[in-house]
Amino acid sequence: HLSLAHAYNNSQSDLGMYYLVAPSRSGFPPNEKRSYKFWESIVLNHYTESEWLESFRMSKISFLKLCDLLKDELQPKMQILKAREPVSVNKQIAITLYKLASCSEYRVVGNIFGVHKSTVKKCFYKVIKAINNIMALIYIKMPNQAESEYIATQFENVSHIPQIIGCIDGTHIPITASEEGYRDFVNRKGWASYNIQAVVDHNGR
Repeated sequence: HLSLAHAYNNSQSDLGMYYLVAPSRSGFPPNEKRSYKFWESIVLNHYTESEWLESFRMSKISFLKLCDLLKDELQPKMQILKAREPVSVNKQIAITLYKLASCSEYRVVGNIFGVHKSTVKKCFYKVIKAINNIMALIYIKMPNQAESEYIATQFENVSHIPQIIGCIDGTHIPITASEEGYRDFVNRKGWASYNIQAVVDHNGR
C-alpha cells in the first residue's frame, strides 16, 4: 500500500508527531485523529520533489501554477458567521489531486487533510468544475469560421469527403498505478492506462 510517514520531534515542533499512512479501503482505525496541520506545516514546508510527485502526480511548481489558474474560481466566499475556517484554494486543489492520485475514499482523504468527508466531496467537485470552466477554455480550442472552411477543404482534397473539420479517436497512455485502486485503471488489454480521446485536424494537430 502507498504509505507516507512523517515524524516531528516534540521539542522541535508544536505539531508533535504525525504518522500518515494512506490505508487500505478499510480506512483508518476509528480513533485516528485528523491531521489538521499536515498540509500547512508538513507538505508545503517539508515535502521533497519526489514526495510531491508520489502524492499529487505533479511537481510543486506545477501545483502552484494550477492554484494560480484556478484561484478566482475557488476563492472561499466571505462568511458573516464564521463557524469554521474556510478551506484555502491550495488545500482544495491538494485534496482533489490526492483523491485522483490515490483513488482513496472521501473519508480516508479527509483523515489525511483534517477535514470531514463531506468537505472532501465538495472540494473535489468544485475543483473539477473549475478545471472544466477555466482550463478547457485555455487548452481546448475550436477553429473559427475561416479556419473551419480551410480545414474542410484540406480534408476534402485528401479524402474526397466534404465538410470534415476533425478526426476523433482514442488511445491508451500507459501509467504506473498505485496498488490502491489499481484495478480501476486496468484496460481491456489487461494493463493500467489512461484512456485519452483526441480530435485532430488535417495536419494531425
